[in-house]
Amino acid sequence: MCRFLGYSEAEFLELSLEDISDPEDWLASLDEFQAMIRGESDIYEAEKRYVRADGSRIWGAVSVALVVATDISGLISYWSPGAEQLYQWDSAQAVGRPLNELIIPEEHAGRAGE
Repeated sequence: MCRFLGYSEAEFLELSLEDISDPEDWLASLDEFQAMIRGESDIYEAEKRYVRADGSRIWGAVSVALVVATDISGLISYWSPGAEQLYQWDSAQAVGRPLNELIIPEEHAGRAGE
């Protein structure tokens, strides 16, 4: 991504998504991303313009999938069909449980935080 946009790694790490997005595309992508967060879709895909380090615009494709979301206490609030396939827990079993109970394999659970 750094090479694509013409930034050094240090410069890129200081930037936000808004900084590297064309303003018109940023507003549209923000609306789509928020719809995904509200559970209205599992994925956001778009072609959008990015702002390069020299100020020029370049088209790129973006794909974002929400797999798992947690609340502030770490309890699962959203579990997508992709998470169901990946972790073999259905949404009804996962929502409301601590994330670490479902994604850390049992044989490694005792090592969490080491």
